[in-house]
Parts: sequence; structure tokens; C-alpha cells
Amino acid sequence: LKTPVKEKFRFDSFKLTLQDSRITGNIEYDAGRKRPLISTSLKSDRFDLSALLRSDAKADQPKADMKDRPTDKGFSFPKWPAPPAFIVDSDIRIQASAGVLMLPRFVINELTSAIDCSGRDFTITANSLSVSGIEAGQQIPYVSDLEGIEFLATGAVTGDSLTVDTFKLHAGSNEVLVADLEGSIADVANQQGIDFRFMLRGQDSAYLWKFLEQDITVEGPFSISGRIFDPRERNYDFSELSLVIGDSDLSGQLKIDLTGQRPRVEGRLSANHLDLRPYLKTTAEGNLPETPPAVTTTGRSKKVFSSELFDLSALETGDLNFNFEAGTLMLPRWSAQA
Repeated sequence: LKTPVKEKFRFDSFKLTLQDSRITGNIEYDAGRKRPLISTSLKSDRFDLSALLRSDAKADQPKADMKDRPTDKGFSFPKWPAPPAFIVDSDIRIQASAGVLMLPRFVINELTSAIDCSGRDFTITANSLSVSGIEAGQQIPYVSDLEGIEFLATGAVTGDSLTVDTFKLHAGSNEVLVADLEGSIADVANQQGIDFRFMLRGQDSAYLWKFLEQDITVEGPFSISGRIFDPRERNYDFSELSLVIGDSDLSGQLKIDLTGQRPRVEGRLSANHLDLRPYLKTTAEGNLPETPPAVTTTGRSKKVFSSELFDLSALETGDLNFNFEAGTLMLPRWSAQA
């Protein structure tokens, strides 16, 4: 601990160990300003955030000095430690880097980040060299060559209210898989004023199924995009939806209303060609073969429609108003046109 000038304190050779993760750097506190300044420069060769999240989930009792931020309908934000007053009343500048940042499903390599809070305004930036996947503790080759992450967020904090004016996230590479998320949130605590555009695309659908951990085989490029916003409280619109996977396509809009006793979903979707056979497994062994139904000795085909009952229990939880049009719709046992 050093005091280079009056009312300025500097912690050099700072070291913090959390389980298998270690952080080093320096911290400086300048109390001689109208608003005190906290500035840090931190570095970690390997920081395992996934291990810390797992240990926190195992905690039986809430930690001391924690508070809830409830919203209506029983939803509550995670419990976060209440920051000391001297931090709330200070400006903050943080520079942090990690050679490897371990997340629950991904590894971010060569990450650099910065946080600048001045008064009520804040800016957060982050960049990384590459992203790898994790499966059973191993890197997954199908995402090991993805390019890194570019992140930017700006906004303001007023009391318990947090406003995000700018949110931009770009990850991946055009050659394999790329994701973009951009938008803003007027009130994060109450989840109001949401307006985001999203896009996910790639040259090989196999990457998508591995990312979603689904045992599905559909070849060809894929693209998913759309916009989500809330025109009114507890109303969410998904507009400009576009989904292309292989030879299938789907587009339209969805509206979700959570203000009533039962959720209400309205939608209008259309497709030129939609093949659902790879996604609908009707037997324990997997998809039905694509060959036509066998013909019996009487010349009559086997059943076109399955005798198994559809599970409609999900319809009891909400109201649904849906319109769907397709040039060609293909299902395991039958197909339809127009």
C-alpha cells in the first residue's frame, strides 16, 4: 500500500485467489477529487467463472448483505451484494484481461475489457481473440476456430434504475458461425422499453445442432434473424422473423401478451417450403424412413395418420391464435401443398 500524494492510495502487487482462479494487478483510490476515482488494472492467466457459478448455486443459505429486487408476477432478480456507499459515490475505471476465461459452455481466449463509470453514465467494452466450446471438459473442434467477441454497452444508472442506451454484441466468423445482437433497454430492472435485433447464421447447419445440443441431421446453410420489442408493459412482439435451415424457410411475426390470467400468443407465419420430418420423431428408434407406406395384400396402404394421441396439455396453459401458410409442408407420414 502506497500514498504517492495526499488523499491518494495505491495497492500494488495485488493478488486474489478464488478456487483455481488467480487475479493480479493494482488498485488506486483517489479521494482528492470532487467525485473520488477508483481505477484498477487487473490480469488473470486463467479465470474459471463456471466453477464459481457452480459453487454459488450449491449455497444453501443466502449470503449476508444481500438484497432482492422483486418485480410483479413473482419474478425477482438474482441476489446481488449491496455495494458500499463509497463505491456508489465514486467514478470507476477498470481495465481487465484474461488469457482464458472459462464460462459454463464456452472458453473465451485472450479477453480484454474496460469499464468506465463517470457520474451516472457507464461504458463497457470487451474484445477477444477467439471462442472455443466445452463438452465434458474438452474443447469442441467445431467451434475451436471461431473468431472472437466484440462487445459494447453504454447507459446510465439512476437510483435502482438501469438504462442501456446501446448494446452491441458480435461473435464468431462468417466462415463458420456468426451471431449479432444489437438494441437497447429503457428500464432493465422492470424489463421495459426492450428493443433488440438478433441474427445467427452459418454455412453448415451441423454447427447449429451442436450448439443447441440436438441430435438432428439437416445439411446446408442456416440463418435466423428478427426483432423483439415490448410495445406495452408485459407485451412482447417478435417481428421480421426469418428462419432458413437447409431447403426449409419460415417467416412472420409473434405477439405474446402476459397481462391476463392466461398468457396469450398470436402469430402469423408463412413458408415456401417447410420440411419437418427431421425434427419430428414418432418412434423410439428415430425418424421414419422416407420410403412410401408399404402396401398390403389387399391393396390398401397402412395407416397414414398415427394412432398415437397428440399431447395437447400445453394448450391448457394459455390462449393461442395462429395463422400459418405454406407452399409445401412435409411431415413424417404425409405432405401438403398450398
